Amino acid sequence: MIFKRYQERILIRVLFMFLTLSLASFLLVKGFYAYLALLSLLIIGQLMDFYNFHRKAQQEVEQFVESIHYRDFSRYFDVKEAPVELQSLRQGFNEINSTFKLISREKETQYHYVQKILELVNTGILSYENKNGEIGWMNESFKNMLGVPYLKTISSLEEGMPFCTRRS
Repeated sequence: MIFKRYQERILIRVLFMFLTLSLASFLLVKGFYAYLALLSLLIIGQLMDFYNFHRKAQQEVEQFVESIHYRDFSRYFDVKEAPVELQSLRQGFNEINSTFKLISREKETQYHYVQKILELVNTGILSYENKNGEIGWMNESFKNMLGVPYLKTISSLEEGMPFCTRRS
């Protein structure tokens, strides 16, 4: 729905080019070369207009993709100052960015909520990478239970605690 106007503008440009090229072929067959020379200028103008139209849209899409790639959901595409053919495109980009921003905010809120719950639990919780043993996260209860302020790897826990044995 957002890109319907964009598609309509492409269709109109293609129809005008078709009509102009049809008229040019008619003039060529009938031998009206003087009119054909004038019409060729119009054809060149239409081709340049279509190329510029496509190039502008491509640049807008590239900027949008770059902002998504870098997770820059704060990016706002100015709709009012945009050329008429790009206004619907920019409006769509703004709607997508708003949705991503909302999802990101909800995800961050949930993450902080879970973090807070895990911190308040009286049970020691430790998370580590299975392949290399790097500690990802541990809560305060775990630190207090073992009397360690910080652990880099799970193997350092083994070294500090002789009664612990590592399972393979």
